[in-house]
Amino acid sequence: MRRGNYQEAIENFNQTIELEKDFAVAYSDRTLAYLQLQDYHQAVTDCTQAINFAPDNFEAYLNRGYEKTLDLLKSLRQQISSVTEIALFY
Repeated sequence: MRRGNYQEAIENFNQTIELEKDFAVAYSDRTLAYLQLQDYHQAVTDCTQAINFAPDNFEAYLNRGYEKTLDLLKSLRQQISSVTEIALFY
């Protein structure tokens, strides 16, 4: 993941999770790869899984809040873009 190959990192974490389904760290780390790919929905899902398996995982709570905020910002940008297009049309 350090080289920027986030899709490969996700595949590696998938393999790890197949071997150990309740390995919270793998879900938490895969979250960071999804975040880099701006797949916020999947990142939040992985954070939630990490929290389910390790409720004391403070980092997973922080990441989930961060990702939800980024997802909201992405949605707001899309809505602003739509409103701008409508305003320019009229």
